[in-house]
Amino acid sequence: MGDVNRPVLTRTIIRADGTRTVGLRVFCGRSHTSIPLDVCVRCSVYRTTARDDAGEERIFCEPPCGPVPAPTAGSALVAGGGAMCVDADVRGSDVESVVASAPRPLLVLHEGRLAGTLRREDLRGRVRAWSTAYDLMVPARGIWEGAPLRAAVLAMAKAHQRIIALVTVTGEPLGVLSDVEAMRSLVPRG
Repeated sequence: MGDVNRPVLTRTIIRADGTRTVGLRVFCGRSHTSIPLDVCVRCSVYRTTARDDAGEERIFCEPPCGPVPAPTAGSALVAGGGAMCVDADVRGSDVESVVASAPRPLLVLHEGRLAGTLRREDLRGRVRAWSTAYDLMVPARGIWEGAPLRAAVLAMAKAHQRIIALVTVTGEPLGVLSDVEAMRSLVPRG
């Protein structure tokens, strides 16, 4: 059996003053939660970090012993599934330019926790000089990254959404999971 490999997930947070904070996390198959990359590389089963064929950074580690656990929402995240976040008080005009270049919906943070999402279609004709990301967002609740993947798929279906935000146990945004990525993880490979 070969090494287990997981994508390095990037979380970028854009602040109202224009600064950006970047954090790197990896979903750990042993703890069934994401951990900071610097913690991952100090683990005794860590092997290496390398780029895959698509140029995405991945970590490689020894596979866990014992039965393979059921997939969790966090284990289904792909390399591009990290979170692009904006603080709730970022001006609407600044949000517009970020949304235009973002491949996935933006996650809006209020006091460091997920408050909502923003997509291009949420902004059409709604941005005013006084508006903030909070004024423009669609309220959203995330699902815990360690929740069963089936629960994430059901939550998307019940909300009639094709994506769901994943959060850590402390409520920090981890990434955005799409229905297609979730279904790929549910289908047995072989």
